[in-house]
Amino acid sequence: MLWDKDSGQHQYIVSVDVKREDLIERVTELKKAISDGVPHTLESDNFKVFADSRHLYEPLIYIGEKVDYIKVKPVALNEGEKHFVESLTKYAQQHEHFFRDKEMYLLRNQSRGIGFGFFNEGGFYPDFIL
Repeated sequence: MLWDKDSGQHQYIVSVDVKREDLIERVTELKKAISDGVPHTLESDNFKVFADSRHLYEPLIYIGEKVDYIKVKPVALNEGEKHFVESLTKYAQQHEHFFRDKEMYLLRNQSRGIGFGFFNEGGFYPDFIL
């Protein structure tokens, strides 16, 4: 389990295939870094853990579509969501002058029926709320 020291809550449950000892070791190091308040990232093949100070829930975890050796709860970001977060971060860094006197936060919305939706008849539930 990855632990958020500020809230005292478990944020993710990460299960790794026992044959992937290298990844188990890296996830264990990541857990320690998070509990120590050290900036944390991890990238391996189609698995990425990254922090973004604009996101209210971190770290963010992405798992590629064909990865079967790691499972994460709650559900990890998909490719499009990862791309959006990375693009937003890059945009904010490139336009730092615009954001100098503003605060921007990103929150991943929960799934249909649980999360925040618009247009009840159409059932639109955005992936993120900015």
